[in-house]
Amino acid sequence: MFSFSYTAPRITEAEKEEEFAGMPEVEKDDVMNDVYGRNADETEAKYGREISPHELDAFYEALEDVPIQYRLETLAAMIRCPELVKTETDPCMFLRYAEFDPHKAANRFAAYWKIRVEMFGDKAFLPMTLTGAYADDVEVLQMMEKYPLFRTILPNDCNGRTVILIQTSHHSDEYNKICREAKVRYAWYNAHEAMKRESTIFRGVVGIHLLSGKFKINLFDRIKEKKLSKIFLDCIPFKIRAVHYIFTEKYMQDLMLSVIRVFLTREMRQRIICHVTNSNSRESLAEKISQYGFSPEGLTPIMGGTFHPNLDWLQHQLKLEIEQQDQQQLESANKNHFSIAMNSKNLQQGCVLQ
Repeated sequence: MFSFSYTAPRITEAEKEEEFAGMPEVEKDDVMNDVYGRNADETEAKYGREISPHELDAFYEALEDVPIQYRLETLAAMIRCPELVKTETDPCMFLRYAEFDPHKAANRFAAYWKIRVEMFGDKAFLPMTLTGAYADDVEVLQMMEKYPLFRTILPNDCNGRTVILIQTSHHSDEYNKICREAKVRYAWYNAHEAMKRESTIFRGVVGIHLLSGKFKINLFDRIKEKKLSKIFLDCIPFKIRAVHYIFTEKYMQDLMLSVIRVFLTREMRQRIICHVTNSNSRESLAEKISQYGFSPEGLTPIMGGTFHPNLDWLQHQLKLEIEQQDQQQLESANKNHFSIAMNSKNLQQGCVLQ
């Protein structure tokens, strides 16, 4: 059973507002642009451009400058699964995140692989799929089946940004028995699913954290929240533009967010927006958050929207992954067949010349 400390360090809403007031004007503008999605088109134009071979060379050179103790896992991955490194952790994603600074990109790339190996061990060198690294991860698979809305990707917002919903209305004593590490691995899987979208890399992510119902304070896990903050702030290669926390009771807002803010950077703290609602004000909630770029078509009914996520998500995802694997195997077979045919043709031509 987790325990919540009422004496834990906190940053109140008033302290957050005071912090914002003391920020440089350019940083304030950045915060407001991210919160309201005002610069989404400019962001895509900036990050969506082609990355030159020279920039990639600079990235790999910077990677060699990362202290060896921080890139051992990266070296292991590049030796054991070089193709996977290219497909799942394309250096271009990290360069775009780092605004094309090769050293920042290389440090984040190394941090990503270090955390990945710490979480998965040898399975870190398998694809981050339900049929790969998660194939026998019973706890995570059970979570996906029982709590399909715990973490899910919603339709993009009106500004073309990826939206990730975290819904904790299903928290219960049964949920609390699931180990912390499984919950973190579940979050990691969803982060990887989001990374497959161009909108995630080019425009960023907006999170919605919905805490509905009678949330039990003893289920709040500070250590898990700290681990998740480390993953999303230190290694995953996409920008979190804003996170909307939606509470059904105001005391939970005051209590939980004051603790969560401690784990976040100043920049991220200022991108947290809070809303309090109940079952009688769902439509007003949808209207209220529309100013941030959300439409009813992209919100679930509990938020006053009309989008219905696929509750049979696990089976759908497994089917999708198997289809993708079959397609990849077919493409690989065709490529090998072409290579053999070309080698045979070249051999025949050589024999004729002789």
